[in-house]
Amino acid sequence: MNKTIPYRKVVYANCGLKTDNLKYEVVNNVTLEEDVREKKYRSNLAANSLLLFTEIGYRLCKFTCCVFMMIVSVFMVLFCRCVSLQPIQLLDGQQPFYSYPSHFLDYLEF
Repeated sequence: MNKTIPYRKVVYANCGLKTDNLKYEVVNNVTLEEDVREKKYRSNLAANSLLLFTEIGYRLCKFTCCVFMMIVSVFMVLFCRCVSLQPIQLLDGQQPFYSYPSHFLDYLEF
């Protein structure tokens, strides 16, 4: 039988597997606080198991880092564009400063 069949009970019943409905009485009434605590514990355990034993954590981290780096790149481009559009005003008598050493300026063509 295929594991992807959504109605396994029907397939099992068609194959001759006997089924029965069980009903039982509640022996211990659990308070709402204990039930919420148990649900929270199980949810945390499920999330931890999902992150530890599957590749979801790695994929999520890779996706998050990729998006973060794209956002940083966009901000860097915008910053460089804004800075390059502002004219540099020199003080009286101040010479312009080039970040290249003087021997590199010989190879540059203006």
